[in-house]
Order: sequence, then C-alpha cells, then structure tokens
Amino acid sequence: MESRRIKIRTGPDILKWGKSTKGTFLVKEAYYLATRQEREEEVLDWKQIWRNKWWPKVTIFAWLVGKGRILTWDKLQKRGFQGPPRCSLCKQENETQEHLLNSCPYAQHQWDEVRNLFRKSNRDPNDIKQTIFHRGKGKFSCSIVRRIWSLAVGFVIWFLWKERNQRIVRDKNNPPGKMWEKIQKAIRETILAENWEEEEWKTNPEERRILAKLNIEYKMIYPRKERHQRP
Repeated sequence: MESRRIKIRTGPDILKWGKSTKGTFLVKEAYYLATRQEREEEVLDWKQIWRNKWWPKVTIFAWLVGKGRILTWDKLQKRGFQGPPRCSLCKQENETQEHLLNSCPYAQHQWDEVRNLFRKSNRDPNDIKQTIFHRGKGKFSCSIVRRIWSLAVGFVIWFLWKERNQRIVRDKNNPPGKMWEKIQKAIRETILAENWEEEEWKTNPEERRILAKLNIEYKMIYPRKERHQRP
C-alpha cells in the first residue's frame, strides 16, 4: 500500500489528492499507484534469475525465456522463415517455447529426473516461466544441495535448447538418458569448481543420497585445498 505522511492543521478539513501541492488529481500519479505493486513484483522476479549464479550463457538464456524471446519455430515463421514447425525433440507437436521446454515428452523426462533426484519438485507443468522465476531453495539444510537445487532448472532448459539446435543443425540426437547425464555432469563440474567451507558439507541422509547420485564427494575438493594451503 502507498504510505502518506499526515500533517495536522487547524481549521476545516480539505480534500486533497496525492502528493500534488495543489491537491488536484493527476492521471500520471494514479497510473503510478495502480502499477507500482506489479512493477515491484516484476523486479523481484528478474532478480531471482540473476541471483541464481548459473553459467553466464545459461542466465542470459533464462532471461530470454522469461521474456518469451527464444526463437522457436512459431516465432521464426512469423518472421518469414520457412521450415518444419514440428518440435525436433518429439516430432509430435508444433514447436513453441512452452512445448519445447516444458510439455514435450523429451523435456518431461528431464523434469521427472529432477523430481526423482530431489524427491520433490517446484515445476509448474503449465508455465515454464513460473518454474524459472519461483524456483525456491527447496528447504535443504546443506548449502551444497541447495545450490544443486538452484542449478538444476537452468541446466535443464539450457541443455534442452542445445539438443534442439543440435538436431536441426547437425542432425545428431541424444536419447533422454544421455541428456540427463550431461545435465548431471554440468551440475557436478559447477559444484566442484566453486569454493566451499568444510562445514557446508554437513548433510542429512537424504542430502547424502542426492550427492551420491551426482557422484559429488567431499574428498574431491579438500585434498586439493590442502595442497594449496601447504607452505
């Protein structure tokens, strides 16, 4: 809600509008008040994308998805390009952003793998933008597992896009299982390249299961850190 400072004056009450010195109605200010809350929510949404600290190219791609600007075939055809409108991943439906990254059976396989890994999901099956913007922290106690949770959605949409382009340009296909292996590898490499404190490896049994599934172990990092600390 819009807050106002109240000034106490003597004399009869006077009806005034907004912050105008004359107290007159201004369409500009009314529009500002009507749209302010919506704009604040949008700012928070976009901050969520940049805060995730994905690979830069993944972050930029997620930003384009949020804007609805990736060049799927429905958009290319509007620009006059000629080509098959079918999704190159499933060959069943016409390719749109929502289908390619969310509802395509090939994409659904990757989202199912994410759900199986974490045994929970924040995916919106009807809106990929909501999945990107409102991917929560997952309520994990381990910082590393929370990081993996935040990385997963970015890598899923990025590798789906890469697979789509590879099939069009190189006519080379990866089965769904191979795609999931690539996503896991990207997550593992990102985690192992980042700096972690020893206490951040404290996990509960469920979190240890997640790390084991991804082949991420404490000893992969700390022998290296000990060597660097030697005089």
